[in-house]
Amino acid sequence: MYHRRARKARPAAAPKGDAKEKKPRNPRNIKLPGGVWLFSRSRMYHRRALYKVNHAPVKQEKRKRKRTKIVKKIRGEKNGGTRVVRLKKERRSYPTEDKPRLMKKSGVKRMVELELSGSRRRGVLILLRINLDS
Repeated sequence: MYHRRARKARPAAAPKGDAKEKKPRNPRNIKLPGGVWLFSRSRMYHRRALYKVNHAPVKQEKRKRKRTKIVKKIRGEKNGGTRVVRLKKERRSYPTEDKPRLMKKSGVKRMVELELSGSRRRGVLILLRINLDS
């Protein structure tokens, strides 16, 4: 099994008020060379004893939904008395086809080629001095 190296103690910071001094704590999991963790997620679940923790569900308040429909009264004996009507009308027409996605144009040259003098070449920085009225 892999053995951990002892951590170096950090220099103690100035105490703030009545706060107790914090001791340096060792992590339960460490990164190995190459960016790989020593223990897997499932192993850390058991090392932290998360199976013992009672995860009570958080009570959420029921949100009031906005009204989308209204009941309207309709006159006439043979009309049923009421109708359910939407507050906001739906779109009248939908596009029949999806818009074609533009393909990425890699390696396309510029329309205008840069004019470079003999002393200047591509990749060289040019400093411009501008006199501003101050």
